[in-house]
Amino acid sequence: MSTCLKTIFIIGMFSLIITIGCSQTSQPTTNPEPVKPSAALSYDFINRDATSQAEIEEVIGSVVAGYLIVNDEYPRSLLVNYLYKDKCFYFPLITSSHPVIFKDLQNNPKVCFAVDKYTQLHWWSANIFGKAQIIKETALVSKWLNEYENVLGKDGFNYPAQKDLPNTVMVKITPETISGRKMTDPQNPNFAPRLPWITLSHGKADTDVAAKLLPVEISDSTLPKEISLNGVDSKVAESILKGVGACRLNLLDTEYPYSIPMSVMSYNNGKVLLHSNKKGHKMDCLRTNTKVSVDYQWFWNNSNWIGMYLEGHINIIEKPEDIAQVLGMGETGIPMAERMAQRMAVLEFVPEKIVARQIEIPLKWYSRMPGTKTR
Repeated sequence: MSTCLKTIFIIGMFSLIITIGCSQTSQPTTNPEPVKPSAALSYDFINRDATSQAEIEEVIGSVVAGYLIVNDEYPRSLLVNYLYKDKCFYFPLITSSHPVIFKDLQNNPKVCFAVDKYTQLHWWSANIFGKAQIIKETALVSKWLNEYENVLGKDGFNYPAQKDLPNTVMVKITPETISGRKMTDPQNPNFAPRLPWITLSHGKADTDVAAKLLPVEISDSTLPKEISLNGVDSKVAESILKGVGACRLNLLDTEYPYSIPMSVMSYNNGKVLLHSNKKGHKMDCLRTNTKVSVDYQWFWNNSNWIGMYLEGHINIIEKPEDIAQVLGMGETGIPMAERMAQRMAVLEFVPEKIVARQIEIPLKWYSRMPGTKTR
């Protein structure tokens, strides 16, 4: 590719990430009514990006899936079904299946619980910072499992089987602070297909969306051999990395772990490129500890979901010549990279471990999953 074409490609890519594209003609849909919380939250609320507390209450009260994030060597992340009741979050945890998470909760109960909701126009993101209480008493575990069943049934993807009940505890998260973000869902036809909820928010009526197991076809995986895949098929992992253009970046912090939605610039040679302003809490965390985890999601129709968790480290790239090199701009692209470097850095995520799970979602949950069209 000529230098000129490379420069045009880079400019176009940045435009897709930081601007709102042209609108598409909306398709007719049946919009389920969101489930609203019964009581207002009474704890502190941090308002970001003009997101109101009412909107965030709707998000956390109308979705039944979220990420538990704990501080450890890496910010460990676990995708769970949760029950939101009396301003708190509840979910069962099988200690024998997740011994590291269980140990982390015992050592440090201060956690982040991340909830996303993808709609036809926006991506709402809520970070709940609070303390996790481990409920071990058999009678109380049984009581909360009954509450959980009343809302979700026994087909929750972290619901214990009968044989796992002796090793099951309930985790209760009492929020102390919530931060919320609202991001516009780009309608640009070049960027929209890379969003994890494409078949739900941009497809035809839900029943007409064709199943698409993977976002892109992978003929031969190029993942480095030193990456631990933990049973994940390399072609599945690389299809998600190449084909999905948004993820959640989890960071280690002094008191609570921290998590933030991110646009993915590109994936190449086993590395994921993200971009960031040079200032902000995210960069403060990274300058202290570069060990991170990343969560990817892919919904391929209204009842199927792939969740992928990666551990690794971030290389912070700030020098113009280094930005130009990692973006493939060459020496002639350094002047443009100098302008970029005045306010932004490129974050190069190098994965070391990948874990994925494929989840079949019961149809009765559809109106309460993160990728539901409600607006």
